[in-house]
Amino acid sequence: MPTALALTVLGLLLGQAVVTGIDWRFRAHEIALMLSLVFIFAAGIYQFATKTWKKGLLSLFLFLGTATVSFVSVMLLSLTGLIKDDFGRDIVIPPDMVLSQPRDTMVAADQPATDAEGNELIDAFATGTAASGDAALSIDLDVMNRFKSANRGLLLRHLASSAKWFVTEERGKVYAYRRFVTEKGWWKGNLNGFYTAQDFKKRQQKDFQVRIILGIDGPVMDGPWRGQVTDVTVGSAKAGLNIRTSADRYNGPNYESYLVLRSDGPAIEIFEESKSRSRPFTLSALSKIKAELSALGRSQAARRRGFDPVLMPPQSVKRGDPEFHLVNGYQGGVYFVYAYVNPGDEGRVYLKVFEATRNTPLSKRRITRRSTEVLGWSDEPTEVFFYNTQITVHEGSWGVYYPARFELWFSPASGGPERKLLEKIYKIEGWQR
Repeated sequence: MPTALALTVLGLLLGQAVVTGIDWRFRAHEIALMLSLVFIFAAGIYQFATKTWKKGLLSLFLFLGTATVSFVSVMLLSLTGLIKDDFGRDIVIPPDMVLSQPRDTMVAADQPATDAEGNELIDAFATGTAASGDAALSIDLDVMNRFKSANRGLLLRHLASSAKWFVTEERGKVYAYRRFVTEKGWWKGNLNGFYTAQDFKKRQQKDFQVRIILGIDGPVMDGPWRGQVTDVTVGSAKAGLNIRTSADRYNGPNYESYLVLRSDGPAIEIFEESKSRSRPFTLSALSKIKAELSALGRSQAARRRGFDPVLMPPQSVKRGDPEFHLVNGYQGGVYFVYAYVNPGDEGRVYLKVFEATRNTPLSKRRITRRSTEVLGWSDEPTEVFFYNTQITVHEGSWGVYYPARFELWFSPASGGPERKLLEKIYKIEGWQR
């Protein structure tokens, strides 16, 4: 019966696709098909448990066959365009609605002249050599021990105020990953903080993948590397670095390492995958983080104001009114967002997007999760701080334009009511599957 139900639902799905096409949000079909497959699988488990082997094998065969046919059918429907997204096609833009157009690049005045430190880190892959020995790490970063208890807030506010760091939260742990100025000439936060040679095409580096994380209260992202991670505590001695070698049949071996450097307060996590066993990026990153934290520890301005503008890289903080900008991404429906706001208190800033004529939320869960950032703040309203994220609007298709209202919201760390910081309406298109 479950198999018959699954095939019946699939047949109805194919028939509707041929006759009228199917909206991509075909939840009723999906749920019925998935439940049927679950019941087939459950029947097989019951039959094996009761030692009715022939019926169990038949259920297993029916499950695999029905699942395969369903998957292939849905893939073919997608590839032939019979599963479609009509969102936005019938929307009429009111003549009095003020619409902005996404830009193709950042406003020139907002593009940093350079990220000298970041360039030096990335250029290590152009000059690094595939040394035969493993890297010896200098872990004399006792300065990290200062940023605990009362000084934890000083570190958090420094990172949140700097365009160089993206501060967010994972499983209840606050952490920051380092942003870089990519080939487009602007600060760009990548998903989960990973950067590759593709982000810096003009600089002619060898293939690599890197990430720098500063966990405010300890390690955050070391889980997937357990068993091969180098886990050490700050001290005056040097430490060896565990390096894993992976084969590349075309370009030779790759060397991968994951460092976790702990202290009484924050922790540093550095991932490096590259052609050089000598770990040029990891060594340089440790040195630069030590210099940054030492400068923060010495700064009287940071202790007096909460952050020190002298320690901020270009475009971190500026004077003026709040701003919001939308920049086209690499495909329709993918957008780069940057803004300058001052929430006036500690907390999280995040994005909400709505279709502007009917107030329909767009990609609500994805956009909120992707866009949340702990941002800098001050008591001076005209002092505004850099915010950026990259989002995908899934409603709609390429070439189907409709108005969308982008709202930037603030959620105070104190637990007070959330409030909207600013909003702007843009003419956008959705991402086509």
